[in-house]
Amino acid sequence: MSNLHIYTGGYQGSVGISIRGNCTEPKEIMHLQQALGFVLEIRSLEIWIDCRQLESLSSQAQRALLQLDRQARKEGIKLHWCGLPSDVATHLTATGLAEVLSLLPAQAYRGPQDLLLEEVPTTSRIMAFQPK
Repeated sequence: MSNLHIYTGGYQGSVGISIRGNCTEPKEIMHLQQALGFVLEIRSLEIWIDCRQLESLSSQAQRALLQLDRQARKEGIKLHWCGLPSDVATHLTATGLAEVLSLLPAQAYRGPQDLLLEEVPTTSRIMAFQPK
C-alpha cells in the first residue's frame, strides 16, 4: 500500500497541488504524472506545488518531474516547487535538478490554502489523487 497522497485544487485563479509521502515506486510516479498532468490542463500561468510533506523521490520520479516541468514551460506555465524538505532538496541538488526547477521556501506558496491543511478537505475545489 502506497503512502503517496496528492491533492489538487484551484480557487479564485490560484491553482495548486500538495504532494505528501514517498514517490519511489513506478505506480506512484505514474500517479504523480497523472495528477500534475491534470493540473497542467487547467492552463493557469502559475501552479503552486506544496512539497513540505514530500518524504522522498526516486531518480525515476525526479526524471518525471523534470519532464513535467519542461512540458509546463513549453506551454507557458510556471511551476513553483515550495517547501521541499532539506533531505529531498539536497538530493535534487546532487543530481542537478534543483538548478532547473523553481524551488521556493514554504512561505512563498500562493496556491489554495486548503491544500496546506493537515487534513485536506475534499470539496468541489479540491481533488484527492491516491494510487490504488
